[in-house]
Amino acid sequence: MTGTASRRNIQALLLVWPELPALFGSLWISLFPLCRDLLTRIVSCEDPGERDWLVVDLFELLSRNEAVQQRLREIRNGLGRDGRVRGNPDPAAPPPEWEALDSGILQTLDPPPVTRYTDISAPRRLAQGDLGALTVGLSVSPLPYSLAAHGLDLRPDIQVEVHCHAGADDFEILGAPVRSLTLEPDADTEPIAFRIRALGSGLRPLYLDFRQSGALVGAVRVEIEIATADVLSEEQRTVHGRFEVGGPYLPPADLDLRVVYEAEPPRLRYVLHSPAGTVEAHYVGSHSIPLQRPANDYARHLLDRLESLKRGWDADEKLLLSPEIVAKLEALGHELYRELFSREMRVLYRRLRNRVRTLQITSDEPWIPWELVKPYDDDETPIVDDEFLCLQFEMTRWLAGESVPPGEIRVSRVGVVDDLEGDEESYFRELAAERPGLEITSPRPVTQETVADLLDAGGHQILHFAAHGEADSGRITEAALLFGDETALRAEDLHGRRQTRLRDDRPLVFLNACQVGQQGWNLTRLDGWASACVERCRCSSFIGPLWVVGTRMAGLMARALYKELARGLTFGEAVREARRAVREASPSNPTWLAYSVYAHPNARVLLPPEHPGGLSPAPAYLPGEAPE
Repeated sequence: MTGTASRRNIQALLLVWPELPALFGSLWISLFPLCRDLLTRIVSCEDPGERDWLVVDLFELLSRNEAVQQRLREIRNGLGRDGRVRGNPDPAAPPPEWEALDSGILQTLDPPPVTRYTDISAPRRLAQGDLGALTVGLSVSPLPYSLAAHGLDLRPDIQVEVHCHAGADDFEILGAPVRSLTLEPDADTEPIAFRIRALGSGLRPLYLDFRQSGALVGAVRVEIEIATADVLSEEQRTVHGRFEVGGPYLPPADLDLRVVYEAEPPRLRYVLHSPAGTVEAHYVGSHSIPLQRPANDYARHLLDRLESLKRGWDADEKLLLSPEIVAKLEALGHELYRELFSREMRVLYRRLRNRVRTLQITSDEPWIPWELVKPYDDDETPIVDDEFLCLQFEMTRWLAGESVPPGEIRVSRVGVVDDLEGDEESYFRELAAERPGLEITSPRPVTQETVADLLDAGGHQILHFAAHGEADSGRITEAALLFGDETALRAEDLHGRRQTRLRDDRPLVFLNACQVGQQGWNLTRLDGWASACVERCRCSSFIGPLWVVGTRMAGLMARALYKELARGLTFGEAVREARRAVREASPSNPTWLAYSVYAHPNARVLLPPEHPGGLSPAPAYLPGEAPE
């Protein structure tokens, strides 16, 4: 391949890049790291001949998919001298000089973020049946009438999708419910508007979800009073929300299940979306499930049942055999599927289940153990009898709020707080011995003071805690890690400068302590360890159990998860393999179901290499294939 052909191939690839997740499907998750490594080597290569061969390796990898091969050929053949595809007004590829192409590759893989500010205007009141409008824009500078000016760190090369949705009996969205904002280099975006019709009465919510690259980067709730009066004033109010995104490119999830909790009337409402375009689900919703009893009461009862099963007891404190415990767990999973999935949702699940690999559940409710849902549906044939959701898919969670999980966590320093037998600290010491660039810090003795000092020092990319824990849904801000000297670290202690320090570091936080994955409502928002780490401190990921777990099985879960992450698996792959390992060790112990994992399913943890000299070059063949 000549230098000219190589340059035209890279031009075509940069134009086709946004389409690759849909063209490759779930295979793109495994293929992307190989493409990223080859592109990185192309940028750093100074020898023209070697660079041409790297481009050949890259395109052999891409061309194994016929649809991708055809699309690249179409783009390449249509490229004009100005880098534009004939007849296409969209932005051109970089000019066909290597300096510009290298810049284009770096911009695609890891563009510098730009800061913008949100401005969302909505009517304060509408009469029932009246029309209104919401306007949304992003500005370069805070607007003078802003109630709160918050910066948004965004990728400059990707449009921001805005999805307006509401309950079917609250508002009707007229026209397209999804519109896009295009970022300009040094200018405010052109505003977009959503037309709405007021249907209900009283104070009713509308939701605006913001996405970039398919990831939910922010969710804003706007409340509008709907009255029966014929004429109401057109007073306006402005709502400001903060959300962050940016950083390296990340393959989007196959399916995102957006869960909205609405208190009046109490219900759950769902929106299904395929960010990767793997399945035909483009903001499908809004399916609602009315709640007939207080959700927190149901969740407390469910967790009590799971903790009884862990001890081997039935509801009447009768001892159960191991096969009976397994059957009880499956019964709880089937019950959750019947309770949480409406008829419409079950039809969608039946249609999509075999085509989805990665599932992210993005929710603003604190109670439901989604991992425990086990689909069973005999309304039609063939019968659906699937695994628990956390094994059926590479599944993770996230909280609808002001941050988005990063695609990579580059680790050089780990903080370990081990107040149990020390086995989990030993694992990290062994890992550091294999990887010379990894530093382990561990406070001794373990007290609230020494742990607070560890957090305040910062500089850690992983914070791992092995301790006892407790949580009470009625006092969720006081959820605690309990230490041997009878001191405690509580979720409410992550505040002020400590919160800012964690925001700067964005570590992976693993709390291997009983019940610390639980959440609940404070006065105005979700709270608990998960909310404190993900929302307030914007950590890159959070892992914690929802109910009581034993020390031995909890340690096995941690070791299994870190082992798979160290092998280069994604979070979704690693947590599924870890669950399988723990279940295989003790099938009747529900510990493998207890952990909630807040992360992007396709994110990876990057550790220092096992040997000095850097990472080995990525092989130019697909996972599972043997090299020729």
